[in-house]
Amino acid sequence: MSEIGEGSLQAWTTIGGAQQLSARLAAAAKAAGATILLNHKVVDVSHASPSGAAAGPIALRCEAG
Repeated sequence: MSEIGEGSLQAWTTIGGAQQLSARLAAAAKAAGATILLNHKVVDVSHASPSGAAAGPIALRCEAG
């Protein structure tokens, strides 16, 4: 981020703050039936869908199980 001005990263802002991105993503995940765990170290990420399709659900495994 060495440039300042139109087209640089400093020119972009998120109305309402960047935290709303995480909050809205968490709300959408909860609405879809996901469980949100905070302060849990993720040790594995895998596709839950057969044949390794790029789209679809993923499974996260935490250090605590």
